[in-house]
Amino acid sequence: MKMVRRPYPPLFSSLILGGCGNASYFTELVPTAYCMKDYVHSENYFYYSLADWVKAQKMITNWWHDERRLDEIKRLFNHKELVLTEAAKKDFKQWSRAYEAYMPAVLLVFAADRVVSDRVRRILAKKADPTTVEKLMDHLNIPLQDNFYKKEEYNLVTTKNLKSHVKRYEWIDSRYGEIKPYTIDQAKKKLDGIDKKLFLTSWKKQKAQVTRAITHAKRLLSAKDRVTIDLMQYIVYYRTQRTDIMNRSQYLYAPKLKTLARARGLTYKELLYCTKDEVLGKVPPRRTLQQRVRDHATILEEGRVYCVTGNESVRIRRMFEEKIKSISEITGKVAYTGRAKGKVRLVFSTKDFFHFKAGEILITSMTNPHMVPIMKKAAAFVTDEGGITCHAAIMSRELKKPCIIATKFATKIFKDGDLVEVDANAGIVRKL
Repeated sequence: MKMVRRPYPPLFSSLILGGCGNASYFTELVPTAYCMKDYVHSENYFYYSLADWVKAQKMITNWWHDERRLDEIKRLFNHKELVLTEAAKKDFKQWSRAYEAYMPAVLLVFAADRVVSDRVRRILAKKADPTTVEKLMDHLNIPLQDNFYKKEEYNLVTTKNLKSHVKRYEWIDSRYGEIKPYTIDQAKKKLDGIDKKLFLTSWKKQKAQVTRAITHAKRLLSAKDRVTIDLMQYIVYYRTQRTDIMNRSQYLYAPKLKTLARARGLTYKELLYCTKDEVLGKVPPRRTLQQRVRDHATILEEGRVYCVTGNESVRIRRMFEEKIKSISEITGKVAYTGRAKGKVRLVFSTKDFFHFKAGEILITSMTNPHMVPIMKKAAAFVTDEGGITCHAAIMSRELKKPCIIATKFATKIFKDGDLVEVDANAGIVRKL
C-alpha cells in the first residue's frame, strides 16, 4: 500500500525504516508487540504492508482513548524529542539510535489521523445536527497548540531581537537533509509582508474559535468520550510537529555528518546516499553512491534494512507501478469548500517555488509548513495524499481557500499550465 511521497536520501530512509521495523521502540506506546515487517522507499514514495497498517490503527483506536494514557503518550513523545535534540551533540551511533527511536511517534500519529477524526465525527453526529457537526469539525481540525511554523510567525511579529529569532529558527527551511539556513534578510522580507496588527487580531480570533469549539464539543459528549476531542487536537498538532522534529534533528546534526563524510573521503551528498549500517561499517564505492543518486530503493525486509540500485531497483519500482489512465477529471476528499479556476502549478521541491504565480492552483503530493508562502498566493490546493487533519487541510481552513486532498494521482494527471476548475463543494478537479 502506498503511503506518502518524501524525497529522503538512503541515510534517512534507512533510519526511518529501521526505527519502524524495531519492536523495542514501540513497547511503551502500544499494548502488544508491534513493528512494521515490510516497508519500502522507492522513487521517493513509502510503501507498506496493509496488514501492519490496520493493526496499528486498531491498537490506537482502543488504546489511546484514555485520559491518563494520552497524557503518558504525550510525555513519551516529548521525551523522545528531547533525547533526539540532545543527540545532535553526540556521535553518529547515538544520534542514529535516537532518530530511529523517534520513528514510532512518526508512524503511529500518521496511522491515528483518520481513525481518530472519523471517531470524533461519528460520536458528535449522535449528539448534534449535521450543520453543527461540520462547523465543529472545521475548528477542531485546527490545532490550538501552535506548530513551529505558527510559532515562528508569531515570534517574528512580536520579537525585539531579530538576530536571536533567526538563530532560534535557523533550521526551519531545511528538509530531507538539505542545509538552507533561515537568514535575517529572509526574516525582514517576510516581516515586510505581514500586517502585524491584522496578524495578531486573526491569531487571537482563531484561538478563541478553536477554544469555543473544543468546549462546545465536550459539552455534547459523555465524560468517557471527551478525551477523544483532546486526542484529536493532539493528533492535529503532532502531525506537523513530528516531521519538524525530524527536520530540525537533521539540520542540527548536519555539521557532524559533514565531518564524518570528509573522514570517509566523501562529499556530504554522497554520505546521505549511504545507509546507516554502511556509515557505521563499510561505505560503498563512490560509483555505487552515484548510481543511487540516479535510482535506488531502500528496503526493510525481515528486520534487515538495505539499499538496492540498478536492475533490482527497477524491479521494485515496477512492482509498485500504477497504471494511470488518460483522464481529465479526478475526485478527492473535501478539506475546505469553495470553487476556483486557474492554471496548474506542480510543486515537488523548493526549486518549484520560484515559478509559482498568484492565482495558480497548487497541486502537490502533500503540503508542508515550508510551502505556506506559496499557499497564500494560490487560488486553491489539491494534493495526492492527506487526511482531514493534514497540513493542507489545516491551512485551507485558516486561509479559507478551496482544498481537495487524497486524490491519489493529481500530480500525475495534471501538468504545469493546465487550466483546471477545483470544485471543492463536490470534491472534483477537472481540466477545462
